[in-house]
Amino acid sequence: MRLEIHGQKVPVSAKLQSHIERRLEFALDRLAPRITSVSVYVEDVNGPKGGVDKQCRILAQVKPSGRVIVKETGEDAFESVSRAAEKIGRAIKRRIDKRRTNARPKARTP
Repeated sequence: MRLEIHGQKVPVSAKLQSHIERRLEFALDRLAPRITSVSVYVEDVNGPKGGVDKQCRILAQVKPSGRVIVKETGEDAFESVSRAAEKIGRAIKRRIDKRRTNARPKARTP
């Protein structure tokens, strides 16, 4: 699984990068064989105004289902990354389960 981390108006410190890697590893570990790449974008949406404005967007390329995208906003980058990581794990699992359920043949009733 390839991981890319991008900061948009937010510097991605070594501490933040380590946090992102740990949270994604925890959330996606069992799903890793199905994931080809993950891109994480951390952004300060309000700029210098302050407020609830640190947004984390995670895009995961899942084979063979396609792309899964989640977005979370929080007080700081660490909070939004943690919530987005949990959310992407659930979203990918749901996508895989849905595909698996739809691929099964329907039982015929006599």
